[in-house]
Order: sequence, then C-alpha cells, then structure tokens
Amino acid sequence: MSSLNYYVGPNGTVLFIAGFTLLKYPYGILVAVNSENGKVVWQSQLPSTYVPFNTGMGDSPATVIQSSGIILRIL
Repeated sequence: MSSLNYYVGPNGTVLFIAGFTLLKYPYGILVAVNSENGKVVWQSQLPSTYVPFNTGMGDSPATVIQSSGIILRIL
C-alpha cells in the first residue's frame, strides 16, 4: 500500500486515496475512501495489458491536484 493522500470534493467531503500492488491481475488498484464513513467511493485498476516489473503502484502515493480536480498515479 502506498502512503495516503487526500482530496476534498466540491461538497467538502474528504476522500482518502491509496494505491495497492497485487501479485496477480489486476496488478494495481487505486482506491478512494470516504473519510466520514469509511466506505469505498471508487476504485480504479490498471489495464489488463499492463504487467508491472516492480511494486510502483504500492510504493508511490497518488498525486492530487486539488485546484484542477485531478488525481494521478505515476508508475
């Protein structure tokens, strides 16, 4: 699991965002969790054609560009 980052939505809800490396497909998942109730708001996975050569999905935190409403995952 990567270090947590957070994103504040337009309605003020704070989402905690973390990435996970998995040993089989899907090799990496990015998950957003509601900070108030602990429920998963969304998750995103890498395409099936991507096969990682390291644990980058779990080692690097998600990048949040709050002013643009963008969340990036750099591998």
